Amino acid sequence: STEWGNGYQGPMFEGSLPEAVSHADGICLNSTVWLDDTLLTKEGKVVHLELVDIAKAMGKA
Repeated sequence: STEWGNGYQGPMFEGSLPEAVSHADGICLNSTVWLDDTLLTKEGKVVHLELVDIAKAMGKA
């Protein structure tokens, strides 16, 4: 699953974004995630070669 947050970040995150009037979180199951032209996860499974071993070590593969 992936967790997405949009909107206001509290000061504990020390971000550089301006304040927003609200914040919302959402969770998606079996996500396919791309970062630019690089596939990271496909239908909930880690597929990026540099991340597969890390996911296995965390019990997530």
